[in-house]
Amino acid sequence: MAMMTTQNESLSDPMTSLMSQVPAAMNECLDKYSSNMKSSAPWRKPRCNIFQRASDRVQLAYYRYEVTFGLYVLTSNEKLVVNAFVSTVITLIFWALLYFPTLVYNKGDNLIWLLTGHGSQQPSTMMV
Repeated sequence: MAMMTTQNESLSDPMTSLMSQVPAAMNECLDKYSSNMKSSAPWRKPRCNIFQRASDRVQLAYYRYEVTFGLYVLTSNEKLVVNAFVSTVITLIFWALLYFPTLVYNKGDNLIWLLTGHGSQQPSTMMV
């Protein structure tokens, strides 16, 4: 029995020494590479410039727009045509809302009445 315990102790000693060395080596590697990752990661670097943050937001919004509607597969000329069409439609909508709010409201109310049959105006009193 005494021989078994000394044999088990001798087998466990290298394992114990190995286990005590592994975390130190892992900690060293983690310290080494985590410090490099923190310094090289651009998304973790704090930015104080408000214009840079606004520019990043606009670029992110345009990227999401391209990915959502599949524009990233188009050529630059095709993107130009699609973006011109979209910007024209959005500009016309804002122009109509700014200069003709009562007309837009009345036409919207007419459209709601046509689609649902309910609205604030009756069909005989509507201006077309």
